Amino acid sequence: MADYWADVIGTAEAADLLGVTPRRVKALCAAGLLDCKRIGATWAVSRASVAARAAAGSKPGRPRKTENG
Repeated sequence: MADYWADVIGTAEAADLLGVTPRRVKALCAAGLLDCKRIGATWAVSRASVAARAAAGSKPGRPRKTENG
């Protein structure tokens, strides 16, 4: 089995792949929505978790308000 952390990327590259800002990638990491590991001041993001989130079709940005909400 391949090592899950063998292919990691930084927040800037993850942001480009997801269409969000690096700050949003850090927030996703902190919330546990991406597999990340903080090494000092740097975040190492699993490329596989970024690919899975991108494939899920998450739209960047704030959801629109509905008439009832």
